[in-house]
Amino acid sequence: MRELNTIEEKLLDRTLYLIGKSGTMDVPVRAIVKEAGVNLGAINYYFDTKENLMDHVKEYYLDIIESTIAHLVENHRTPLEKLLGYGHDIMAYSLRYPGLQVLARNALEHQEEDPLYKEIGLALGRMNRELDQVLKAYLSVDEEAYAIRKIIFFSSLIHPSEEHALGRRYLMQIKDQGKRDVYLKTLLSSIKNG
Repeated sequence: MRELNTIEEKLLDRTLYLIGKSGTMDVPVRAIVKEAGVNLGAINYYFDTKENLMDHVKEYYLDIIESTIAHLVENHRTPLEKLLGYGHDIMAYSLRYPGLQVLARNALEHQEEDPLYKEIGLALGRMNRELDQVLKAYLSVDEEAYAIRKIIFFSSLIHPSEEHALGRRYLMQIKDQGKRDVYLKTLLSSIKNG
């Protein structure tokens, strides 16, 4: 995940955060600038309109998807290493942007109307195919067992960050990369051994 060091990036980051937190793409401009700690004119200065800001948010989300896919397609890593890298990224992004699936759901529902949503839908499809390939290689189980274990794996990546967003302090341990590594290794071992 890249560090945010400009006002423009901060606005993108905080807009994506607020989309997840509010559960809707319709985040008020005033809420965005307040969360970003900038004045109202920053939106117009950097993006001209809220619609342009939202298009940049969609592009930023595409970058996030592509960075998670990168872990799954690295040829020099074992399936376990790929899944650990992927899992770390998914959990880190989910912590940073709670409810990130709001944007994914919107993209899938409106991809015929918006070219950026269509790109997001295609990227999510590619991520799913790559995950299937790596997870199947790691698990070596039949299709029925695979489907159940995939649900458990993916839900176990997303759910703790949603619980964290709701203020569940017992899940704060997933913010620490070392503890998250133990969590992911335990999860992957559990679903493999079944």
